[in-house]
Amino acid sequence: MSILASSSLSVEVWQLILRHAISVADFLDPDSFEGDLKRHGFGAECRHKEDEEVYWEAERARKRLVRVCKSWRGYLSLFEHRFVRMSDIWHRRIDKTAILKATRIDVATFTCSCAEICDEVADLSSRFSTFCVEIVRESRNLPVEILQGFDKFAEEVWDAQVFTLLDRLQVVLSPLSNRGVRIPSLSQIPTLRNFWPGVYSEFPKKYLVFKSPVTLFYVTNSTPSATSFDWDLPSLRHLYIGRGHTVEPMTFTVSILLPMLRLVGRRLRSLYIVNRGGIHASVADIWNLCPVVERIRPGMEVRKPPPLNHPVHTLSTPLQYFSVTLEWPNLRRVILENASPYVPDDTKAMLVRWSESKKMCSWSLEDDKGEYWDPSKWKASQ
Repeated sequence: MSILASSSLSVEVWQLILRHAISVADFLDPDSFEGDLKRHGFGAECRHKEDEEVYWEAERARKRLVRVCKSWRGYLSLFEHRFVRMSDIWHRRIDKTAILKATRIDVATFTCSCAEICDEVADLSSRFSTFCVEIVRESRNLPVEILQGFDKFAEEVWDAQVFTLLDRLQVVLSPLSNRGVRIPSLSQIPTLRNFWPGVYSEFPKKYLVFKSPVTLFYVTNSTPSATSFDWDLPSLRHLYIGRGHTVEPMTFTVSILLPMLRLVGRRLRSLYIVNRGGIHASVADIWNLCPVVERIRPGMEVRKPPPLNHPVHTLSTPLQYFSVTLEWPNLRRVILENASPYVPDDTKAMLVRWSESKKMCSWSLEDDKGEYWDPSKWKASQ
């Protein structure tokens, strides 16, 4: 007799318990990527969504539970292959039909010289990316909602037609090393909401309709021919915007940053600007450009405080740009960026005095990798 049959609990309750036991909600949940700009205070605190080990731990738990009884085995088999590394299909560790159950897939290329599969394959990375596309074309109507590892080799073979076969796709993740994602191709995905390629994308020179994204990480390595551009981004709420080394700071500010803020600023809830060495005088009116932004990294020294009724509550800024004399009426969190944990004693003393006067505001210090130090320890040494 199975545990389900002998238990006083209903089948529905047992199924709920089992789903909880193998849950990896953040890793498999597209909503967990909304507003994530990969920085502390901007969504990166929820690290499980990119931690594969969390998924594999849950998968090991699932495999243990299927051995308990026939009823559990039948139910838990529905949750097999929720995450699929396409490299495992390539190496024949799992069958290609596994993708039919996948909520999340990884198409990242890899280095391998195994005698069984890879040793004799010329142009392995390109061939593997083509292999991934072929699997998607064969399978059709896939349940995939999260696509990770979208690198330069995938970029060469994935086109708009392939993406139409992933009609549930909501999140595209790409490695930092990628440098050329064709945004217009991705704009053909009607369900795409959170797009974090981590790339130096070529700036589209034509009208671009990109209706669905809520979160966009956009770093440009080129500039438009005019000082404005015509994009349609009606759903955008969270924006990371920066420039590559080939774009001059002032050109970025005038030709890209300001036009973008005029276009979407009034709807933004999160804004993270990276323009090292830039001149931002023309963005002095950022509070009018972004009247409802709640989390901001201005990328400059802010000299004009937000209005009393402005909702901004989280500020991320390089330590040297932070002013203790500027009033932020609704500030609840400050993230001070510094390359190292070393801070001069006089600066520490100034920050401690400031923090003690702002009882409702928490603050922290982080380096360029997003690692925290606890400034509260400074108080004992003052």
